[in-house]
Amino acid sequence: MKILVISNLYPPDFLGGYEMGCRQVVQALRTAGHEVVVLTSVPRSGPVPAESGTLRRLRLIDVYDSFSEWKAVPAAKAVHSQEACGIHAYNVHALLDVVQEFQPDVAYVWNVISLGGLGLLAALQHVGVPWVMHLMDRVPAILCAVSLNGGTIAPLAATFKKLCRGRFICCSQLTLQEIYDSGVDIFDRTRVLPNWVTTTPALRTEYRVEGHLRILFAGSMAAFKGVGILIEAAALLRDRGQTDFTVDIYGFGEDYEFRSLIQKLQIQDHVCLRGSRTQAELDRLYKHYDLFGFPTWAREPMAFAPLEAAAHGCVPILSSVCGNSEWFVDGVDCLKADRTPEAFAEVIERVHGGEVSLAEIGPRGAKVIRRDFHLSVLLPKIEAELRAAIREGGGPVRSADEAYRMALIAEKSLACLIHETAA
Repeated sequence: MKILVISNLYPPDFLGGYEMGCRQVVQALRTAGHEVVVLTSVPRSGPVPAESGTLRRLRLIDVYDSFSEWKAVPAAKAVHSQEACGIHAYNVHALLDVVQEFQPDVAYVWNVISLGGLGLLAALQHVGVPWVMHLMDRVPAILCAVSLNGGTIAPLAATFKKLCRGRFICCSQLTLQEIYDSGVDIFDRTRVLPNWVTTTPALRTEYRVEGHLRILFAGSMAAFKGVGILIEAAALLRDRGQTDFTVDIYGFGEDYEFRSLIQKLQIQDHVCLRGSRTQAELDRLYKHYDLFGFPTWAREPMAFAPLEAAAHGCVPILSSVCGNSEWFVDGVDCLKADRTPEAFAEVIERVHGGEVSLAEIGPRGAKVIRRDFHLSVLLPKIEAELRAAIREGGGPVRSADEAYRMALIAEKSLACLIHETAA
């Protein structure tokens, strides 16, 4: 297959697991013999090395830049959001150029927020290119809200449902349900496939070396990921007389809030912020830890890090309600807890006291990961969805020039409407 991959960011420029997962699948598809071209945005933080098959031609409308969004006046913010989620004519033009150059059999669409995602999907359909979107967040709902944080616009969601000729792969039933609850019904065009790991480490048998319980967290340094909950759980354990444990927190982002919390709770002897690590560095670290603490929020689609830790036999403690939890069984291949410091402390205390056998759960979880969550197992299912989209076709093939003119008119008309509304 000739596959055009579209992603708002692409490593080494990335926000998190969404973009890292995209790269892993691209590499796997190329290894499987497919011809893959990646179309993504100009890097945000300076030049990156040129890479064969990666075209950095799109313009990123960076709604993820919270400082700029905070400073913008309402009308400018609304125009910005419309260009990011709705229609950005420049990016439509860049996409149509690549389609004409590459002549793909199918477009494999990843996160297109910040690119004018609705416009890109409409352009693909206008020129007859079938597409599959891989969802690791509620992207269709955000596109149909034309805003990261706004509510879905009902007529737009209904139109999306009526005119959408694409297929979807979604990482969890939870995320698919959230999209549906937002007003965008894509159930009949979606296949649920979990996220994955790409390594197959040796199975381990040793836990709690010299009786010491080693816990880690890895991911975004954000409150919604539950970093503060894990720190508070450590303080509760200390207060209950448990002292032979450590919590190492690896992550990127603003950490001043969590440094302050550690100092306030006087838990420095047990909790340490270790800074950011690459995916490869973390992969070498997981085997040295017993538990992966993950008290993330209820709308977590499905994080990669707990899967990667579990592949090394490092047992995840997951929030009871999150995308990861729906794929695993408490006490069999993972541990689960309500999303409170007290609940997480209770589970860790049971492990510390020997009531829970990590030597049984850890290897069992690692075997489940190898069997069901390795990319080599999931890639044929992804390929099947891409082939199904090709068989269905992308609809009538119409003029690229016409698609671009329509994008220009729509972009300018929407900008005028926004400014008139704000006036």
